[in-house]
Amino acid sequence: MSANQPRTDGRERILRKATELFAQGGYEGTSLSQIAEAAGMKKPSLLYHFDSKESLRQEVLSVFFAHWRSLLPSVLAQTRSGEDRFAVLMDACFQFLTEDPNRARLFIRETMDNPKDFCTEMTEQLTPWLTLVSQAIEEGQRSGVVRQDVHAESFVLHMVRLAMTHFAMTGVTGAFMPTTKNCGARSLQELLRIGQTALFAPQQERRDHG
Repeated sequence: MSANQPRTDGRERILRKATELFAQGGYEGTSLSQIAEAAGMKKPSLLYHFDSKESLRQEVLSVFFAHWRSLLPSVLAQTRSGEDRFAVLMDACFQFLTEDPNRARLFIRETMDNPKDFCTEMTEQLTPWLTLVSQAIEEGQRSGVVRQDVHAESFVLHMVRLAMTHFAMTGVTGAFMPTTKNCGARSLQELLRIGQTALFAPQQERRDHG
C-alpha cells in the first residue's frame, strides 16, 4: 500500500459521507462534526482534508460535475448511431447513479435548497456539454432518425429529471410496484423505453423522411 493510500481513502470516505448527509439533511442542516463522525474520524482529521464546510460542498459538487463533463463527450465520440448514443448515455448515467443513489438525492436537494447558486454552477460546468447533446438530437432530426416534434433542450431536461427522481426514490420504488419482481431493474427498463419512444421516429416515418 502506498503512503498516500490512507489519506486518499480518508478523503474519499469524507466525500461519500458528505454526499449522503448533504442529500439527507441539506447543506444548512449538516455539520462538519456529523460528517466526521459518519466518516469514522475526528473533526480535526476532516479539516486536514477540507478547511471548511463550503470547501467540502464545492468538492462534492465538483466530483459530480466532473463525471458528466467526462461522460458526455466520450459517449458522443464513441458512437454514431442515434439509438446507440442514447442507450450508451443512459446506461452510463444509470450506472453512476446506481453506485450511489445519494448523488441523485443531492442533485434534487440542491435544486430545492440552493437553486440560484446551483443553477449558476450547472450553467458553468455542464451547459457546453448539454448543448452538444441537444445538437446531437437536432442532427438526428435532420437525418430523420429523431422525431421532428421533439424539442431538444426540453427533452434533455425531462430525461435528467426522470433519471434523478428514479434514483432519489430508490428506497420506496417497491411501494409503487408491489406485484413486480426486480422492481428497480424493471423501472429502469421502462424509463429507457419512455425515452426511446419519445425521441426516435418510427421506421415508417424515417422512410418517408428519406
